[in-house]
This record gives sequence, structure tokens and C-alpha cells, in this order.
Amino acid sequence: FFASVFGRKFDSNVKSWRLFADMINNVGLFLDMLAPLAGDYFIYVACIATVCKALCGVAAGATKAALTGHFALNNNSADVQAKETSQETFVTLIGLVLGSFLASYTTDSPFQAWGWFLVLTVIHMISNTKGVRCLRIPSLSQTRFRILFDRYIIDKPLLSVEEMSVVEPIFLPLLEGFYKEDIEIGSNFLDCFPHKSEWMRLRAIYKGERYIVKKKSQNMRDKRLTVILLAGASDIDISKSYFNALSLRSQFLPITK
Repeated sequence: FFASVFGRKFDSNVKSWRLFADMINNVGLFLDMLAPLAGDYFIYVACIATVCKALCGVAAGATKAALTGHFALNNNSADVQAKETSQETFVTLIGLVLGSFLASYTTDSPFQAWGWFLVLTVIHMISNTKGVRCLRIPSLSQTRFRILFDRYIIDKPLLSVEEMSVVEPIFLPLLEGFYKEDIEIGSNFLDCFPHKSEWMRLRAIYKGERYIVKKKSQNMRDKRLTVILLAGASDIDISKSYFNALSLRSQFLPITK
């Protein structure tokens, strides 16, 4: 269920889901420590902890593949993967040594164990957030596109890749899967055009384009838009269609093209 709902988000919001993987893993570890204290609810807490770590595995695996492609600039994915695995193994060994030391130091004091866990978890999340911010991804997700569009409309200078990595939201895209998007790209043709007359009308408006933008439904209160991509649509056509959809949504530009 998790992969079917959020699967398409992992590539476009790789930073957010990389951070989510670490967050949900920390939640799972927290519940693992809490389970022995849960009494009759031990099995429920332990099961939730396992689910959290399973979600971490899905999100971490998906984002790892996306980030490997980002770093493999010379088509050297295997080399990047080998170095990443070596680094991960080295860090894991250091963690085992330090963890063994802390475990022996805090054996007789559960308060110290919880204190160290919370301190290290906070350090872990702060470090991961800063690390994710350092990623400079030179592609346009919907979130980055909207930031550039908003700046373009008010005549502000467009952001470079480095500047975008600083200002783009990291936590907000995690919520996108829980509500219906106001702009849907790549909609099913038959669902959008049950009647041929509407298709002919919009095709005349978008003559020469490889996309069509229309309202999701006939309900006046429904402001959602849908983008239908036609055969042969390129990356430029997809960008143009999204720009057109944002223009319609904001009502800054004419509603045709």
C-alpha cells in the first residue's frame, strides 16, 4: 500500500523521502525501546515498530537508487554503489564500537540509556537534514517548478541549482500523498474525454501542442487541473504543460495558452 501510494514521489522528492526514511527508522527504534515498558500492549508496540522499519526499508531503498543515479555522472553506478557500501560498512563498524561502549556504560541506568538515545537521535536528524540540504539536484520537480514559477510571475530573478537547494521545502512534500494534487500530470485520456466534442474543442485550442490542460471535473468548486500528454511529448512539452497549468491555476495569464 505504501509503495503504491507514494511510489511516484520517491524520484521527484528524493530529498524529502530520504529524510523520511531516517525519521521513520528512528520512530521504529524508539518503539523498540518502549515495547518492554508497554506491558500488555507489548505485541502492538513491537508490531508498529516493525512496520516503521519496513517503511524505512522501502523509502531508503527507493531513494538510494535515485541518488545513485544522481551521483553517477559518468555512467558509473556500480562504482558509486561500491564506494557507498564501503562507507556504510565502515560507519556501521564505528557505530558498533561506540554502541558497545555506551551499552556497558548505561547498563544500570535506564534514564541514561534513554537520555543518550534521545541526544543521538537529535544529532542524527540534524546531521541528515543538513546533509540532504547539500544535495544539488539539477532537475525540476513539481515543488521546484512552482518556486521558479512564483518568482517568474513577480519578476524576481530565477534561482540557481545551489540557491534552490537552500530554499526548497524538505518536509512539506511528504504530505503530498495524503491529499489530492491540484495539478495532475499524465492523466488517462479516456477518463478525461468521455465525449468526443470536448476533445475536439480543446484540441483546437491547443493546436500544435503535444499536451492539453483541462479541469479535472465539471464541478465549479473543484479547482483541480489535469494535464493530458499526447504521443511524442518531450520533456520540454511536459514543462510547458505544467507552466500552462500553473498559469491557469493562478489566473495570472490568459486561460487558453
